[in-house]
Amino acid sequence: MAEGESRILQLAPGDNVAVAIREIEAGDVVKIHGREIPMPQTLQVGHKFAARRIEAGETIVKYGTPIGRATIDIAAGEHLHAQNTVDDVPKPKAAPRAAEADGQETHSPTDDQA
Repeated sequence: MAEGESRILQLAPGDNVAVAIREIEAGDVVKIHGREIPMPQTLQVGHKFAARRIEAGETIVKYGTPIGRATIDIAAGEHLHAQNTVDDVPKPKAAPRAAEADGQETHSPTDDQA
């Protein structure tokens, strides 16, 4: 957690976002690693915000893991949402089901009724 700040969660030092774990009011100032960041809007619990300035095209990192990319420049303290980010991180492929892995044909019960 960022030092001395009980309203936010930032697990990895390289994260460029933090998460509100308590409501943060517009105009409040939060501290992240000794830097004071004024919050331009109210954030509800669970919402992400920029822990520092994020440039357009930059990878967004939360909990040490890339979660997307900034589509525009995002100021420190600004809310991250669908209008300023895109989730373009490749998702791992799901493991094949057991029957598919064995080369067996699979179908759903409704296939026979079609």
